[in-house]
Amino acid sequence: MIILYSLAKLLIILAGQLLRSIEKQLNVYSLAQFKSFCRSQGAKKLINLFNEDIQTWDTKVLMFFFSIERQVYKDERIKQFVTEDNGQNMDFSSVKIPLRLILDNAFKACYKRGYKEKNIKVGEKYLRCSLYLLTCMLINNIFVEEFQKSRFKWYFQEYEEWNYLFFFSWVKMANRQILLEQIHKLIEIAFGENRLKIFKKDNQ
Repeated sequence: MIILYSLAKLLIILAGQLLRSIEKQLNVYSLAQFKSFCRSQGAKKLINLFNEDIQTWDTKVLMFFFSIERQVYKDERIKQFVTEDNGQNMDFSSVKIPLRLILDNAFKACYKRGYKEKNIKVGEKYLRCSLYLLTCMLINNIFVEEFQKSRFKWYFQEYEEWNYLFFFSWVKMANRQILLEQIHKLIEIAFGENRLKIFKKDNQ
């Protein structure tokens, strides 16, 4: 539930940033003719749309908030992110660390459950989820084109070219051993061999 809460709150934060950039004519992305757009009818419609979306997601955030188990508050940074009540006024850079911690906790929980699950099919579902979460955390570092074939060698045994849709299809079909090897490979690339050893010791 905390993942749903985090994603909903992230949408509010991003919508709030876009809303402020239009209202205050802050050309964050250096777009051509941005100021004239901010004064247009299209901008007014977009502002109304953002406000409606923020109200909708505010309701969902409250619903998710009251479903979250209280033990996730153990880390002070996660606690602050979860309990802050000003989502649309928050800056994305200020929530990167708590979001990363939430994803990391969820990834490790899914991995541990998948690794220890006696039912192979059920275990594979958890391992797939853990792989998705891991790729979300490392998305800026692992998909460099020149390294794809070495980092995702099991994928390239099935497909000749990289394609994200094919990647998700491949993950759905991958068995337990391949999922584990792929997860371990990404951890080793991102954090080093020693961190991989520690991860295995703590989560297997």
